Amino acid sequence: MELATRDALTGLLHRAELFRVLQERLDRSEGTVAVLFIDLDHFGVINDSLSHLAGDETLRSIGQRIRDLLPPQGMAARLGGDEFVVLLDADLAAARIFAERLFADLVRPLRGGAIEGLHVSGSGGLAIGICGLAAADVIHQSDLAMYHAKRSGRARVQVHDRAIAGARRREQQIVVDMVRALARRSTELSVRFQPLHRILDGRMV
Repeated sequence: MELATRDALTGLLHRAELFRVLQERLDRSEGTVAVLFIDLDHFGVINDSLSHLAGDETLRSIGQRIRDLLPPQGMAARLGGDEFVVLLDADLAAARIFAERLFADLVRPLRGGAIEGLHVSGSGGLAIGICGLAAADVIHQSDLAMYHAKRSGRARVQVHDRAIAGARRREQQIVVDMVRALARRSTELSVRFQPLHRILDGRMV
């Protein structure tokens, strides 16, 4: 039964089981459930420069570090690729403390074989769920916060808030408006070119 709910590489929960467990916790929770979304920074470089076997070993090592730091009621999953999710029965303050401890631990040099001495960092997004919310929505919020952390310099944790949600809605609306305008071949979109001139002789370059 365990094999059916676990990621074969890391032994953590797999994607489907993560969603099931989170929804179950949200449905019965009398408090809050914290979701920490973790994406390793520049992980593709490891695969490209050291091999996919080294990449797999890195994922196993990171998965073990996450597992070692989990509190008694915590759960961890590998969502796919180099993405991990941690579930905590905790409020925002406690979840932030855990995230800080975890991210401090992640940057310790890795040990063993081709990954000996390798340094890996991650970007994280933190969202808080309450009873009545859908698991997919809370994970999506933590994912958005993680991308904001990457845009803000990586190797940090960002808490999902209204500003992030509003920015995402604006981005989505711009995409929708552009697609509709292109489909209608309307005059809503126009192109303006600004020439660049060389200072020395005024020649357009």
